Amino acid sequence: MVAVALLLAACGGGDEPDVTSKASSGAGQLSAQVASFDLVADRSGRFIVGLLEGNQGRLVAYGSVELTFRFVGDRTGDSGGGSKQSASGRFLPIPGQRVAADARGPRFVAPSEARGVYGADDVTFDRPCFWQVEARADIAGENFDGGSGIRGRGAIVRSRPR
Repeated sequence: MVAVALLLAACGGGDEPDVTSKASSGAGQLSAQVASFDLVADRSGRFIVGLLEGNQGRLVAYGSVELTFRFVGDRTGDSGGGSKQSASGRFLPIPGQRVAADARGPRFVAPSEARGVYGADDVTFDRPCFWQVEARADIAGENFDGGSGIRGRGAIVRSRPR
């Protein structure tokens, strides 16, 4: 399981805050990078996230992962009861690559083998602001319990489109 504290923030617009949380980066740890952009509350859309193995340079590719989203609060600190939802994310290779169509996964791969993200369609965030996502993947018969955060910018759920 990868618990990713991500900022799906900027509740009503304005500047995007810089979110930095320390992720565990040892061997056997998973890290996640949110690749979604322009997420808007109460609108269905695709949520995408890239997964990689700590500081080992290997990516997670193929198959599908389970994503769970939890509302953790707004700018005032109100968690609003903590909405929760789950979705299955399937591997989406970056276009133009030659990837094995029958490859089993998810599994760790070198970036030269396959690069991509996991996408969950029809995800609707019921309110703007701060959310957390957990990604669960069974890799080679083992559940990974990885890092607890991401470094850098998170995705943003706004109250209206830009």
